Amino acid sequence: TLYRLADQSHSGRIPLSVLEKIAQRINNEPELRKPDESSGVVDGPSVMANLAKSETISANIIEEIIKFYITSSKEGSSTGGGKSFGSFAIERLFERRGPGIGVARHGKDARHSHAETMMTEDQLMTLIKAASTDPNSKYLTKVILNFAFKYPAIDPEEEAPWKKKYPELADKMLNIALKSPSKYVKAEVIQADYGVPEEKLLELAATGEYSYHKALVNSGAMTNFKSSKKVYDEIFKTMDAVEKGEKEYSSGTFDPNSPAFDAPTRAERVRKASNWLVKRLKQTMIYRVRVFATTGDHDENRDVQKYVLEKLADDKDSNIR
Repeated sequence: TLYRLADQSHSGRIPLSVLEKIAQRINNEPELRKPDESSGVVDGPSVMANLAKSETISANIIEEIIKFYITSSKEGSSTGGGKSFGSFAIERLFERRGPGIGVARHGKDARHSHAETMMTEDQLMTLIKAASTDPNSKYLTKVILNFAFKYPAIDPEEEAPWKKKYPELADKMLNIALKSPSKYVKAEVIQADYGVPEEKLLELAATGEYSYHKALVNSGAMTNFKSSKKVYDEIFKTMDAVEKGEKEYSSGTFDPNSPAFDAPTRAERVRKASNWLVKRLKQTMIYRVRVFATTGDHDENRDVQKYVLEKLADDKDSNIR
């Protein structure tokens, strides 16, 4: 019944005071926090997710939705796709509304999201801290940072309301995400290209973590900052060490016990898997160079593209050459 009431909340027929009581009750009664399996909704079928998409919403409801997300995240409650089901409710708070939003990012009937108009600095900081420490919330971390760095203004002549109120908040949230204990969350942030300082990208490349290296290669940052060659040098340095057997690539992208890496000992399987990741990374580099060379105006990056190809020119693998 609560799910159906929340589902009808966008119609405006349900009083705001009733919606607030529903939100409070969901958080106070743990059994009501669970998704409604009978609803048939796949993407986060919770009462809170429906309240979050409502046109009628208040600061009290937003606060309850944040509590709901934090609680479900701590409990490890996730959907089949590994997402915290509470994150669906938060994501809906960041969705812009109005006709045509699915077709274009803004238009004369577009409206700012609830997050843009109603969230406070403390709430946004709480969210990014929670999302960046939860591996099941890596996508939510991107949703929050996209809101901070990539949402275009609905009116080109006017900034989003939250940017006027909290001009330094975007950088604060980015710094928190870059300190995430989860390498997968951090890799998502690196790849998304939010203007991470060059010295930080060099520092990440120097760690020798495969997921960071792949994220850097895929990131738009590698086409538009002066230290590109230095970052690639750090990546090549690690790859050379792996191929010489002096180092191993650690990553969750392979299972060293898999038959694909068949070998007498686990150490040999890990070594084989590590070399396989090196090969994959080289192929990713070549793909990115080809994309840069054939799309748009990338003349300013020709020297970086040429540099990467020269580094790979003498590779022993004929497929790479």
